[in-house]
Amino acid sequence: MKKLKLFLAVAVIALTVASCGKGDKGDKGDTGATGAPGAPGQQGPIGQTGSANVKAFIFTGPQLTWPNALNAQRRFNLTLPASVAQADLDNGLVLTYMKVGNAHYQVPDFVSNLGKFVRLFRSNKTLTFTAMNEDFTTVTTGDLDEASEVKVMVIPPGAAPTVINGKSAVDFSDYKATMKYFGLPE
Repeated sequence: MKKLKLFLAVAVIALTVASCGKGDKGDKGDTGATGAPGAPGQQGPIGQTGSANVKAFIFTGPQLTWPNALNAQRRFNLTLPASVAQADLDNGLVLTYMKVGNAHYQVPDFVSNLGKFVRLFRSNKTLTFTAMNEDFTTVTTGDLDEASEVKVMVIPPGAAPTVINGKSAVDFSDYKATMKYFGLPE
C-alpha cells in the first residue's frame, strides 16, 4: 500500500507540473542602481604632436606673377591675414612652399623649375619673394615661369616638432612628408 501511495503522490506532482504554462508577461521593473566604476585602463602610448593649431594659407592667381618690366626686380609680395597672431610668426615656425610646374619647393631655396634661387623676406605679415641668380644678384631680365601656388604654414610655439641635435621628426624640405606629418592636405 505504501508503494501505491508513493506512486499516486508522484503521479499527482507530475500532472501538476505538466499542466503549468507560461502566464502573461509582467511589467518591466525599475532600473537598478549604477555599479561602482571599474579600474582605470593602461596608459596608451605617447601620440604624435598634434596639428590643431597649425594654420595653412594658400595663395594663387595673379598675385604670384613675377614683374617683367626691363630692369625690374623679379619679386612679389604676399600678405598673411590679420587673424595670424604676430607672436606665432615671431616665436613659432613659418614654412613656405612654392609650386612651380608639378613640384613644390621649400622657400627660400633653389627652385630648379625656375633655374633660380628664391629668397624670402618677412616683415610682420608681408612676405617678399625675390628671384636671385646663382651669384645671388637679383634677377632683372628674362621671363620666369609663374608659381601656381604658394602655401604658407604658421606653426605656433609648442606645436612644432622637437628638434634634437639639429634633427627634426620631419624633413621640412620634403613637402609631402611635411603635409603628412601635420595632417594637412597636399
